[in-house]
Amino acid sequence: MSIKNLTLTELKEKCQELRHFIIEHVAQNGGHLGATLGVIELTIALHKAFSFLGTEQSDKLVWDVGHQAYAHKILTNRKNKFHTIRKQNGLSGFPSIKESKFDDFGTGHSSTSISAILGMAVASQFSQDESIKNRWHIAVIGDGAFTAGLPFEALNNIQNNIENGIQPNVLIILNDNGMSIDENVGTLKSHFEELSKQKWKKENSENTFSIPSIFEFFGGNFHGSIDGHNLETLLDFFDELKQNTNQNLYTNKVHFLHIKTIKGKGIIENANSELESKYNSWHAPAKFETKTGQLIKSESSTKKSFLKFQDVFGKTITQLAKQNSKIIAVTPAMASGSSLLEMQKEFPNRIFDVGIAEQHAVTFSAGLATQKIIPFCVIYSTFLQRSYDQIIHDVCVQELKVIFCIDRAGLVGADGATHQGVYDIAFLRAIPNLVLAAPMDEIEFQKMLFAAQLEKNKTSFAIRYPRGEGFLLENNEESKERLLSINELEESENKIEIGKARSIKKANNQTQIVILSYGITGNFAKEAIEVLENNQDFQNKIAHYDMRFCKPLDEDILHHILEFKNIKNIITIEDGSKIGGFGGAILEFLNKNNYLQRLDKVKVLGVPDSIISQATQQEQYNFCGISTESIINTISLYI
Repeated sequence: MSIKNLTLTELKEKCQELRHFIIEHVAQNGGHLGATLGVIELTIALHKAFSFLGTEQSDKLVWDVGHQAYAHKILTNRKNKFHTIRKQNGLSGFPSIKESKFDDFGTGHSSTSISAILGMAVASQFSQDESIKNRWHIAVIGDGAFTAGLPFEALNNIQNNIENGIQPNVLIILNDNGMSIDENVGTLKSHFEELSKQKWKKENSENTFSIPSIFEFFGGNFHGSIDGHNLETLLDFFDELKQNTNQNLYTNKVHFLHIKTIKGKGIIENANSELESKYNSWHAPAKFETKTGQLIKSESSTKKSFLKFQDVFGKTITQLAKQNSKIIAVTPAMASGSSLLEMQKEFPNRIFDVGIAEQHAVTFSAGLATQKIIPFCVIYSTFLQRSYDQIIHDVCVQELKVIFCIDRAGLVGADGATHQGVYDIAFLRAIPNLVLAAPMDEIEFQKMLFAAQLEKNKTSFAIRYPRGEGFLLENNEESKERLLSINELEESENKIEIGKARSIKKANNQTQIVILSYGITGNFAKEAIEVLENNQDFQNKIAHYDMRFCKPLDEDILHHILEFKNIKNIITIEDGSKIGGFGGAILEFLNKNNYLQRLDKVKVLGVPDSIISQATQQEQYNFCGISTESIINTISLYI
């Protein structure tokens, strides 16, 4: 039965059904949960009140951030495929215009909805079709997305449209759950808390408020605040808004509504009291038990578990901060995701969560650097893209020292196309005054973090590291291997010289193939060589170097390698874009030094020129040809 035909009682039952369905599926498969559970009633109300048919004439809806849209997907003919969400060849975890006609705009990254919906709204006014001109354009912006700068750029454009006589129907709904992944920060949070006290009332012409709304300054109608879990009130508001619009009661057709919701609504009823308070536990949990909320150990839990790179970072920067009072950490709403909570507890005044504001994070770091502070700017690779101009103009042009810690670099798995961290090598390599480094393992990561903050190293530093577990340090107390202490990092044998590679398996006169790896792909190459050398035909014929630095390259070691005349093939491996990446840097070196003519083949392995969709990380490594098995197959072609 269509949502349109359901009674209020039946709609409330539908909310419960949806909430239970989503919880059960995410509990089995993992995925984003908290934000979407907070908008179940809103989703039902929107689909009841408006017409989202996926046609040019129907109303338009943009979810921002897109992980709020699980219920929307289910209501738009994707319920039977919901078990495939975030899996290879399955549904995306975000709205996707390629996936469904019911998704009007793709929103994997935050804060884009108002710009996008205004574009659609303005376009509608150039149509000759009255049904297109009169359709509704709705943006749901929440889960911290309003803390970025882009929404304000869009809001600033509203008045221009009005002055030009462009008056489409626009509704901007602020879903205020007080959270992104962590709690929201800043002045806006306080303002929205005040707005929540100013309630919308049905059929009340006196809906004026004592506290001016920020939205009114940009030329729209502010309608007050609504409990986002009160389905009846939401429906009343939408009905009144449409009725008043049809009666031409508004001189301005841009509307703002503030709704207050609870992130993780419904799941905490099933969780114990300890977990209830941890809202970020429900942002994107792994598999869990629905009755208790406890996480379920993965099928691979019988295998060795290693420290995550994020935790290595968090522990190391905390130790460095104890030794170096100039170190400050800056993060755009990723304090917990990037494991900065330990440092935050130890040094609450030396970590700055600036909200979802990557551009500000970088320029704020640059400002710190002018005053001899050492800022560690910690940003996911996929979000670093948003601050490209600031990296060039505010940091590198001025030759300031900012240490960029690029989390979730490489292939990220189930988050899919919008979150792949595969472009940072290519887009950073062109920038002067910037060192590019990538550790092969956890200890190498520590060494790079230590080297970057040393007084003698004056240049900005970008260290990329992947999502998930490392390769050396087992995650148990009985492990003999452990992180290095600061005293150990200061010892000469543990110090890294900028731009110097290390040999994993040295070249010699018998060597025919050299593998040059960058970052964690060195572990896959090492495994591949070990497997191949069980066959006598491959023994002593493969050399392997962990290059450590993409910029500056270790040209001395490359010249040394190429002194061995039997070497006819070079394979480069990276978990980034092949176009403009590490392999490209090696090719440029070989060409500049006239080595190409004496080599039979230079094979560049990495991420191809295509969008990499959601799948497991291992499936993505296989697809890109950089898994252990893929490397074995590639090497076998040349020996």
